[in-house]
Amino acid sequence: MQDLGVSEDTIYLGVDGGGTKCRAILTTADRRVIGTGVAGPANPFLGQAQAIDSIRTATDAAISDAGLHRDDLSRVVAGIGLAGLNLPEVHAATADWQHPFAHMFMTTDLEVGCYGAHDGGDGAIIVVGTGSSGCAIVGGKSLIISAYGFMFGDICGGAWIGVEAIRAVLLANDGLGEKTSLTEAVDRSISATGNAIVEKMANARPSELARLAGLVFEAADAGDAVATEIIRRGAKHVDAVAARLWQAKPPAMSILGGLRELIVPWLDKETASKLTPPKYSPEIGAVVYAQHKYRKLLEAA
Repeated sequence: MQDLGVSEDTIYLGVDGGGTKCRAILTTADRRVIGTGVAGPANPFLGQAQAIDSIRTATDAAISDAGLHRDDLSRVVAGIGLAGLNLPEVHAATADWQHPFAHMFMTTDLEVGCYGAHDGGDGAIIVVGTGSSGCAIVGGKSLIISAYGFMFGDICGGAWIGVEAIRAVLLANDGLGEKTSLTEAVDRSISATGNAIVEKMANARPSELARLAGLVFEAADAGDAVATEIIRRGAKHVDAVAARLWQAKPPAMSILGGLRELIVPWLDKETASKLTPPKYSPEIGAVVYAQHKYRKLLEAA
């Protein structure tokens, strides 16, 4: 692990916030983890107040786990990576937060994921979790692909898979689509059938829709044609994202996210064969990012 710390007394906070969870870690300057915490969704595009609350909750848990007190936050250098921060207005509004840290450096969850996967070096990642997207960092330049959020992007993400499953069930219910084992699985999962599915899920958050993704993978693995087609379409998109990222010439590429192990067997063999395991977690990547930014701040002072 590269030594990027500035002061042995500095405490670093690394936060990785996505559509389902917010994870936080506290580390020493040499990145020895001293505390961890987990909270709910932290995508400010979907709810800024909730994202800030999740950061606070996860941070408080990490502080407690480390045996520290809230007063210690005043000597913490924080690196925070959140989904949705690739949108300029979302980034500006979130960075305006009156945080309790000595210093805070904020970027996208994709960049901290990439920093973690490749230990601060050049590389690329594909994230397949609640949403889906890709990022390459090469020579200090970032390329972000397909990070448009639910409704406009996130193809192959859990929320997208969940919506596709509901659509398939409703089409089958009307006699307009192929019969599928997803009907029983989805009905059972959300305790609703037919029009009641629409009433129950119309205002569902991406994290709620993503809970259906596992059912679709299970049905596809069991040979259900409708589920198989959904997963194949998603995997084809991931293959395309990988091909686009390779054009940036990263030395390595990793896949991250809660659905990573489920989607890899469905990817094109060439795509899958080029993937390498991430070196560290996105939370560590957030610490790496904070260390880089803090060192530059001190050098400029």
